[in-house]
Amino acid sequence: MDKHRDSTVWHSNGITGAGSSPDEGIGELRDLLLGPEKEKIEQISQRYNNPDQFARDVSRILAEAIKIRDAKDDRIARAIAPSMEKILHQSVKKNPAALANAIYPVLGPAIRKAISTAILGMMQSLNHLLNNSFSLQSLRWRYEAIKTKKSFAEVVLLHTLIYQVEQVFFIHRKTGLMLAHVLANGDKSKDPDLVSGMLSAIQDFVHDSFGGEDEDLLDTLRIGNSRTVWVEQGPFAFLAVVIRGTPPMEFREDLRETVETIHLQNAEEMEQFNGDTTPFLRLVPVLESCLQFKVKETTKKKSVFLWLVPMVLIIGLCFWGIVHYQRMSRWHNFMQELRSASGITITEAGRRSGGYHIAGLKDPLAADPATLSDRFGMPSESVTYHWTPYLSMSDNFILARAIDALEPPTSVEINYTDGKLTGKGFAGHRWIRTAMGIVKVIPGISAVDFQSIVDMDTVKFNQLRDRLESKIVYFMENSKRLLPGQEENIKDILTIIQEIRHLGRAMEVPVNIMFIGHTDSKGSADYNLALSRERAAQLLNFLTDLHISPVGITVLGIGESTPTDSDDLRYEKINRSVTFEVVVNDAM
Repeated sequence: MDKHRDSTVWHSNGITGAGSSPDEGIGELRDLLLGPEKEKIEQISQRYNNPDQFARDVSRILAEAIKIRDAKDDRIARAIAPSMEKILHQSVKKNPAALANAIYPVLGPAIRKAISTAILGMMQSLNHLLNNSFSLQSLRWRYEAIKTKKSFAEVVLLHTLIYQVEQVFFIHRKTGLMLAHVLANGDKSKDPDLVSGMLSAIQDFVHDSFGGEDEDLLDTLRIGNSRTVWVEQGPFAFLAVVIRGTPPMEFREDLRETVETIHLQNAEEMEQFNGDTTPFLRLVPVLESCLQFKVKETTKKKSVFLWLVPMVLIIGLCFWGIVHYQRMSRWHNFMQELRSASGITITEAGRRSGGYHIAGLKDPLAADPATLSDRFGMPSESVTYHWTPYLSMSDNFILARAIDALEPPTSVEINYTDGKLTGKGFAGHRWIRTAMGIVKVIPGISAVDFQSIVDMDTVKFNQLRDRLESKIVYFMENSKRLLPGQEENIKDILTIIQEIRHLGRAMEVPVNIMFIGHTDSKGSADYNLALSRERAAQLLNFLTDLHISPVGITVLGIGESTPTDSDDLRYEKINRSVTFEVVVNDAM
């Protein structure tokens, strides 16, 4: 029986048989006792080591944990402040419009209210200054300002002011710290925190010395003869306003409503106040509504200066406006005319140094702008010009430039159309020849047609040549002696030769005159050839004696080879002669 009991061991799933290990039994017992806890620990470990699951678990309690911690102290606020500043900086840098849209509902009304309050105060001050600027009383006040070394506006305000709220303090009752503070425009406060501390100390002194109830608190404090401090109490904070003058009692009701409104909207922040005044910055617009003032209404008779000076100013402005309009109208019309003028391109125009300045491009052939300015009543000395020369490619300027360069005679008409320069009329050979060379370098001209211009020198030259070549000088038979009675004919030949030479020099063309000797058919050919040359030479010698230079004259004998008319015997007298031929070495 004992032997059987020793070999028997209890197992977690039953009684093990003989031969089972003791360690295995202990392990099974441990699993049986600690299995559920081990499984829970493994589950917790898995949730902790899984970032997504752990984040979801923390998110369920994060908001409540922050709220509980924030109620104890401001360590969370201090910890996340740098991160919030970086987030805000990055958000503004990335998309400033989003932040602007977020704060617009709060910032917009505050700005509008501040601006309207400032403008209203400025207009009221200006109205009182104007009402007292032109009168005998204003002179006395100006003398007082000089005497007391105060500004005129300050003296006027001193005599006309009923009351003005200069400063508004909103002070926490429990700590005596200033929650918010505003100043009227132009006023200065050396140390608002010091002032709020003194007011709190006076409040405590009055409460401890003269009353034991919360209602027995200071509500009015007079400072000198001109200022008072009105105090309006609230459950957590009180309002203190510094007033110059004597305000109406209705203003006390306004202060009371302001205190009630602030407590209604900010009671929790004031009750839990721990020294941080940042949440109370939004009270500034509310406190600024308490910066009221009122001045005396003057009912005295208006000074004549009040309407005379404005009238003079209005008349002066009207006169100046008329003069300015006329001047600008003249300038506008002048600029329109100048811009439409050919050969002028305006690049800059306007007023400068009390006058007018015009700059641009101007063709040398364009009209003088100074003459145009005089036409429009713009004195030339009031306008300064800065022109850069250029060549206008308009047809009228190309034509004007061509006429200016060619200098055609009055008998020639020059025209220009579509790049082609044409001419018609009468002119000398030298002018036509020179013009054909000049026109090639005139900008804008691509073709030239002067065929309709008659060369008068050429016409006259051809006429003289025809006359000379029609002349015949006769000689005696078988002789080089001239037939008598040809004096007039030879004199006419002399005159024609002189005119041809003169015209050739004027036309700059080389001219050669040939004296051609002829004979009849009697005699041998050699004899006739020699005789014909002697006749031509004899005529040249005769003309030389009459002061004709032989230069440019060629003597030629052709004998009987070229009869002047016919081989008939009736024309033998004609063949005993000298004829003429004019040779021009340059084409005309």
